[in-house]
Amino acid sequence: MLKRVQNEFDTPTAGFSLIELIAALFVLSVGLLGTIQAYHFGMDKMRTMREASVASRAVQDQIESLRSKPFTALTDQDHGRFSDPAPDLDGLVNATPTLTIRPYSDPALRLKEVRASIRWTGDNGRTMERSATTFIVDKERGS
Repeated sequence: MLKRVQNEFDTPTAGFSLIELIAALFVLSVGLLGTIQAYHFGMDKMRTMREASVASRAVQDQIESLRSKPFTALTDQDHGRFSDPAPDLDGLVNATPTLTIRPYSDPALRLKEVRASIRWTGDNGRTMERSATTFIVDKERGS
């Protein structure tokens, strides 16, 4: 029987080859890039939701403020400004609040239609809008 003599250049086949190392680095890179993209996508969506929440809250505050006023103080206007300033709108790009107050159908009903809306520029230059419409009745109608 022949016995093989091991010399100093003969090593066991342990470790990684260059191709295995490159493949592992590629898989790791793709995974990291995917994670980074998902993170940025999530942050963009969170900012969009925060902006929408700020706008919705400002619209609802305006509606509630008008509900608390006397009916005679509700003067008709078309695309006017908010009667109370909305301080949170500073974080919205090109925010434009508008308020429309008009009599609803028959003036004898003493009912006003109130619409408050806010438009702003969102992600990628898209125009975003939040609005609310309500009806306010003259509570002092009998007097």
